[in-house]
Amino acid sequence: MKAGSCRVARWIDEELWRCKEEMQVSCRTFFSMEEMVSIGLTQDTQGQDEVQAIKNTKGTKRIKNFHWKEDEIICSGWLNVSKDPIVGANQSRSSFWGRVHAFFEKHKKSTAVRTESSIMHRWLTIQYQVNKFCACYEAILRRNQSGFTIEDKDNKSFGLLHCYTILKGEDKWKAKMIELAEIEKEKQANKKKQKPSSKVSRPRDDEVNSEDHVIQVDSESPEPRKRSEGIKKAKENLRRGGGEACMEALGKMMEEKKALDMQKEKAKEERFMATLELEKATFELEKKRVATEEKKAEAEEKKAKAKLMKEKKKLCKVIVDGRVVNKAGTQVSDKSVIEIKAEIPKYVCRAGHKLEAAIKGFDIDCDGKIALDSGLSTGGFTDCLLQHGASHVYGVDVGYGQVAEKIRTHERVSVIERTNLRYLSQLPELVDLVTLDLSFISILLVMPAVIKVMKTDSTLITLIKPQFEARRSKVGGGGIVRDPLVHKEVLDRIISGVEEFGFCNKGWIESPIKGAEGNKEFLACFHSIRVSESQQER
Repeated sequence: MKAGSCRVARWIDEELWRCKEEMQVSCRTFFSMEEMVSIGLTQDTQGQDEVQAIKNTKGTKRIKNFHWKEDEIICSGWLNVSKDPIVGANQSRSSFWGRVHAFFEKHKKSTAVRTESSIMHRWLTIQYQVNKFCACYEAILRRNQSGFTIEDKDNKSFGLLHCYTILKGEDKWKAKMIELAEIEKEKQANKKKQKPSSKVSRPRDDEVNSEDHVIQVDSESPEPRKRSEGIKKAKENLRRGGGEACMEALGKMMEEKKALDMQKEKAKEERFMATLELEKATFELEKKRVATEEKKAEAEEKKAKAKLMKEKKKLCKVIVDGRVVNKAGTQVSDKSVIEIKAEIPKYVCRAGHKLEAAIKGFDIDCDGKIALDSGLSTGGFTDCLLQHGASHVYGVDVGYGQVAEKIRTHERVSVIERTNLRYLSQLPELVDLVTLDLSFISILLVMPAVIKVMKTDSTLITLIKPQFEARRSKVGGGGIVRDPLVHKEVLDRIISGVEEFGFCNKGWIESPIKGAEGNKEFLACFHSIRVSESQQER
């Protein structure tokens, strides 16, 4: 019996020694030199085999190899991201390694800079070596040699044991087919109601009795790994708000939303205040503009009244003892002979005489015509048109309060004041005749509005004032244009410009009465040759 026990002990020692040698050879040679070169690896005894190179303007700078603690963080990060039930299987490569890199940066203790690419390539090294080691380890474990422990099978030639201890429990590094075969074998054993212990016999030679070297090995039934939580279930739990982490995340989201709403409300209030200030400024500007226009209209009204009084003085003369007296405070004796000579004017102002010259000079028939007098002012042109038989006259003026009472109250006159002819959209009816007596604006600027209110067969009479049509450099002192060449240049430009709007020029004459400052003025007559829209359709 003692001899048999000695042989069994010697056999166990030999098996242990042989197993250790095989494990050492396997762990040393499970990487070939070609494989190491192909993946760019260099192995040292501590498992820190990565060298990074960062290029800068001065050259290449080498960075320290990965520490084993950094390897552990990389393994933990890979497991944390890949086993996430929500995003683990539904993310791109860049997203996956971005999350792993973020995990590494959050938990690392070292100050070395590791890029996302560096982390990924280090993981490839870890994965490759751990896969090889797991294969060797599983092959040795399947030998089921009695008397061996995990410490006996440890081999320091493998430099990534710290990674292996973290990853070994995952399905990725298990021999799945062998595990399933053992589970199936255990099920069959349970069906046969066999004992939970099994005997493994390893006879050394034929002389050893089988009963002398039977070794008892406890068989542990492998428990199947619990399946991880699925994506739908994880999202459902997240939606229902189960768990403190979810409630905490929800609270954080509510706080962020509240802060964002406060910022939006503050920005909205600032925009409102800015708009309010802008509207106030606009209102003040509009108020000043209206006040300025009122003052301007008042000044124009005073000017018109003064002009009217001046004309009245010219028409009405007081003669004392054969001498004309202009001052109302002149003293006279009781024996003085006082005569009053008053000339009744034909028109309300001298502008009527200008238009009368054009009507006679161009032989224009105004009888029964509907006319537009733009630049109404006192109403001289309108008075002339009425006296020559116009059935109705629309008087348009940008000012206010300048029209003579006789014209304002006439039944055949419609006064339209405070209206710029350029912005006149329409009249109650189209007109047969248009007269223009404009100041401080060019005739060509109002022509687009004029043609809109004229009939197809109509006449245009315009008073051309060189002081308002010539360039400022051509106007002399006191606003008087004396150069005949400038007069001709203005006439040619206005006539050709009006003709471009569909009119034919019938000629021009010099006004019999000069302007207020002594400027020469000219009267031009045009006849419309435009085609109406109805004729164009035909």
